[in-house]
Amino acid sequence: MLRSVKSSNGWQDPEGYEALSWKLGTPRGEHVRQRRLRAVLGLLKRNESLLDVGAGPATLSKDFPCRVIACDLSAPMLKRAKQRADDVIRCDAQHLPIRDASVDVSFESSCLYLVSEKETMMKEMQRVARSRVIIFESNRLSLRRLYEKYFKGVKISPEHPSPNEVKKYMLHIGLSPRMRMVGFSPIMGGSLALKIWKPIEWLVESCPGLKMFAGGILAYANLEKH
Repeated sequence: MLRSVKSSNGWQDPEGYEALSWKLGTPRGEHVRQRRLRAVLGLLKRNESLLDVGAGPATLSKDFPCRVIACDLSAPMLKRAKQRADDVIRCDAQHLPIRDASVDVSFESSCLYLVSEKETMMKEMQRVARSRVIIFESNRLSLRRLYEKYFKGVKISPEHPSPNEVKKYMLHIGLSPRMRMVGFSPIMGGSLALKIWKPIEWLVESCPGLKMFAGGILAYANLEKH
């Protein structure tokens, strides 16, 4: 029987969230954060404004070069995010209290899988952004997720989406997403394991037949608003 891991636990503890979910302070955790960060930075411009939807404590967006507005339902998470972002808003990701086309970019990182109405959240992100919508989710088909599920008996609930599911959600609301798979999820931690993992990571990202097993799904769409 699979052990159930409730992903929603710990959302009131910023330090615990970063230690458990991101594993910050460990070689693997720092590697994952840097891989995510490098992947996103190429899509951002210094003079832009960005809304980080479901930002948590702004673990990733704290290092973005643009003006960051962090939004989240959790007051403890926003208290920490306030020290890292330019502004914070407490709200539901499915009902953003923000004017239409009021930020340049709307961004989310591993928030989409937690909401019940995923297309509603994406529509809200589309509504408030002028230039781009960026979705960055962990991939439930990644080598690490499959290893944890079938060899370690760990089940994450709710589950992360697949690349095709993310693409489908975006197409359904009228976006034309560009998809990139980011292989940032090593199966094992430790400095030695990471050295061995890097060429494997490159292979997974580069090979058409293996991309679907990469750790992260980076999907982004440009908007045409006047």
